[in-house]
Amino acid sequence: MFEIPSSEMERRRRALSLGGLVCLATLVACGERRASEIDRAPRADPTIPAGKPALEPADSAPAAPVTPPQPPTGSLRDQYHAAPRDTVGPAVYGGWKQYNLYCARCHGEDATGTTIAPYLIDSFRSGRVDHAEFWRVVHGSRTAKGMPSWTGILDDANLETIYQYLRARSDGKVHPGRPALAPG
Repeated sequence: MFEIPSSEMERRRRALSLGGLVCLATLVACGERRASEIDRAPRADPTIPAGKPALEPADSAPAAPVTPPQPPTGSLRDQYHAAPRDTVGPAVYGGWKQYNLYCARCHGEDATGTTIAPYLIDSFRSGRVDHAEFWRVVHGSRTAKGMPSWTGILDDANLETIYQYLRARSDGKVHPGRPALAPG
């Protein structure tokens, strides 16, 4: 069995009491160098004086908080929050909301499909899914393939708005992303 000399054990005990595992890891990583030697070690940044400790003492004034960049005054848009490309009526907008709540987890954001469920825009464009087929599917005709029946979960008005949104996406009237709701 490997035995640690008592002087080494004492040094490790002091390290644990002074700063926990971080200090111990520093001592172990530095081999036999002592903490005072670590402070005087050459620094990667030549602008820091050699005798200056790497961290500021606890009694120094705290640094000013860093504030994230703000968009120009009066603007809510930046590179990550683009304005909607399309303005749609209440039925299509409601369909977009309902689709994102109930359908997007399987059929993908913007009806683009996933490994779980198909690309709905192609299904609508190809004519495989018309209004009557949409109603058969959402009311349980494909439960064997993993498509749940939405009967009793969503009312027919919400299902109709989802159909309107998917029809608008497949016709190219609504682009990917969040549409804007038309006033009125």
